[in-house]
Amino acid sequence: MKYFFKTLISIPIIGILLIGIFLISTMYVIPLNKNLYSLAHIDKMKMLQNNHKKIVLLGGSNVAFGFNSNLLKKEFIDYDIINTGIHASIGIRYPLKEIEFYLKSGDILIIFPEYEQFEGGYGGTPLLEICLYKKSFKNIEIKELLNSMKNIKGFIINQINNRVSSKLYNKIFVYDRRGFNENGDYIEHHKFRRTSKIKPEKIIINKVDQSIFDFFYNKKRELEKNGIKVIFCPPVLEKSSAIMSIDSIKYIEEEMEKNKTQFISKSENYFLEDKYFYDTIYHLNKEGAEIRTKEIIKILKKKGY
Repeated sequence: MKYFFKTLISIPIIGILLIGIFLISTMYVIPLNKNLYSLAHIDKMKMLQNNHKKIVLLGGSNVAFGFNSNLLKKEFIDYDIINTGIHASIGIRYPLKEIEFYLKSGDILIIFPEYEQFEGGYGGTPLLEICLYKKSFKNIEIKELLNSMKNIKGFIINQINNRVSSKLYNKIFVYDRRGFNENGDYIEHHKFRRTSKIKPEKIIINKVDQSIFDFFYNKKRELEKNGIKVIFCPPVLEKSSAIMSIDSIKYIEEEMEKNKTQFISKSENYFLEDKYFYDTIYHLNKEGAEIRTKEIIKILKKKGY
């Protein structure tokens, strides 16, 4: 019996040691590829380090692929436009905590959470990549760190795949840190035609995580006290997938309103025809990004911005 309890106690200790060895080796012994798509987060935080008035777009890849920031700049000439979107699996909590440090009175923050993020908004593998590359776990919660380490196998496979895809940059479409423009819009896919039809997906949200609404509400209140305008906006979505997912979308809209973090406009305004998407139900092609940007401009102007 004594041997059994010793073995039982040693299992989590060994697990913690193995995780520690993995983290240290990744940070110092076998460094990550500097062109990892997720590491564009570092570049985008540098874009925020100026004293100009800013309109900051925050979200996952629906934001990264979803805007022509130059069109926004033409309409809002007094503002720098900074697209901080990268990947939904970075989470929504971590980037918002990083971004708020750089926001000043007069800035506008527009948040486009992807529907799946309402189940918690915590980061996964891409968030772990950022933290390991920066050698810093600042602004990441324990729950989020544990969540990001759930799929170590996927993390390792992603590093191997990236070392291959990095060499193919500019030859075929790949996700790569170098594919963003000076505003933070992802434009690498503009060079390549879509190769296959996107299969519609049904988004199923059975139960939202109340803590994400509390997080949004508290951050909105804190930022607006400092003179920063915070706007919540639905993500763009492929129309055929949106029709299949309408119950979950309406559920989220209702919860946002109930928690005083309502969207600035209806989700239906961002259901675009399938032909405007590139490789997933959230990733717009060049034409789609222009249509979505014009819709955002129209809504912001209507609301008096």
